[in-house]
Amino acid sequence: MMSTQLECAAFMSGRQRVAHFLYHLAVGQEKNSWVYDLLSVLPLTAISEILGLHRVTVTKIVGELKRDGIIAIDKRVSVIKNGILLEMLQACE
Repeated sequence: MMSTQLECAAFMSGRQRVAHFLYHLAVGQEKNSWVYDLLSVLPLTAISEILGLHRVTVTKIVGELKRDGIIAIDKRVSVIKNGILLEMLQACE
């Protein structure tokens, strides 16, 4: 387990873990990175396994973010409001 994964698992809520993943996805999206191309098409089941969360939890959080207009999902995940994800990461719960 990498140190960033350990930090996520130990100190972040589920919502923050998903925001952390999506924030880094957004950085790759802005740079047109191959990492974005690879990760943006992962199914929610794979994302939940990466984050160590239940699939239903990730689906619920992603659905809320989509409904709030923070992300869009067509064939891949696109981050629309990166600043809100950063605020979620910085918020203490």
